[in-house]
Amino acid sequence: MSYEMQIFLLLTAALVALFAAIFVMMKEHRQAAAAGAPDLAVSTEGQKLCPHCGMGNLWMDRNCISCGKKIPG
Repeated sequence: MSYEMQIFLLLTAALVALFAAIFVMMKEHRQAAAAGAPDLAVSTEGQKLCPHCGMGNLWMDRNCISCGKKIPG
């Protein structure tokens, strides 16, 4: 088998694997959407909640971005 043929087969196998992975991820996304799951995951790491209105603020904020009141900590 020639070198060019080996490269062609390797690239073809890689493309098939890539399309299979995309297909599986799209299927899982559709199933999650049908179940009512949110589209994106949200990290709360590095946030602190305002005790007055409950809005999530960055850890470095001194005042709430929603109500403007001082955030402890």
